[in-house]
Amino acid sequence: MITKPQITIIHVLLAKRGLKEEKAGIVLTYTNDRSSHVSEMSKKEAATLIQHLSGESKFNNSVDRGEKQRRYIIAMARQMGWTTTDGRADMVKINSWIAKYGHLNSTGKNTTLNSYKAEHLTKLVSQFQQVLKSNLKAFSI
Repeated sequence: MITKPQITIIHVLLAKRGLKEEKAGIVLTYTNDRSSHVSEMSKKEAATLIQHLSGESKFNNSVDRGEKQRRYIIAMARQMGWTTTDGRADMVKINSWIAKYGHLNSTGKNTTLNSYKAEHLTKLVSQFQQVLKSNLKAFSI
């Protein structure tokens, strides 16, 4: 399992890069959708993430703003329980929701998460945040 110093380094590097809000999605990527929690990463996964966040690889070029937003949406969907039986994000459910409720659904072209361009994902993230918020409220009553 990950070491405490690795956890600290990851949190510091995420903060330095302004990626704290995208942490869950980034961790999901580095754990192959196994977990969204830094504390559940393996030493190897943590080392790879630290290497990328430290700028020792092409992290900034490989993860554009749109990709970070897509990962964030996926992380929120997982928080709402939109997962498959093996624990992965249920992309069919996510894409179905986007096709029905996404702010560009009337165009007929943006019916999947990957079809949204970076400039339109900000609004989609906001929509998903509202769904997550209402979902959390429903369970707290």
